[in-house]
Amino acid sequence: MDLGRLLCDVQHADSVTRRNFILFSLKKDMSEHLSSTKIDSFLFGESLAETLKAAKSINKSGVELKADQPNNNTAKRSKLPNQRNLNRKAPGPSYRQSGPIQRSREPAPRARAAPLPPAHSSRPWPRQQPPPPPPPPAQARRRF
Repeated sequence: MDLGRLLCDVQHADSVTRRNFILFSLKKDMSEHLSSTKIDSFLFGESLAETLKAAKSINKSGVELKADQPNNNTAKRSKLPNQRNLNRKAPGPSYRQSGPIQRSREPAPRARAAPLPPAHSSRPWPRQQPPPPPPPPAQARRRF
């Protein structure tokens, strides 16, 4: 008895997975209608053709309703007064002065700050102390 339930559960989970793969590849409006169908001997039910026809007719009537709305908005927009662009444009080249810029006085001298340390160093981070040198080899006593 439990084995039969497990097999039915596995079959249903596989069917749901296959349905989701198909639904994600369809258009949003079609997938909304197909996701509400029940799984029977077919993934989307035996009345798939009727469901698709109903979905197409609903989408067609929705498009017709949406097409009427933009006509009403254009009449409202035309009544608004024309507004100027508030961004100022630079003067043309004929208004600009040619030659070097003349200053009324010399610019103030700049104070030199201390040089900054380099932003990147070739040392590994964090800085590590170099290892101590190895001890000198012990000299063995030679007997003659």
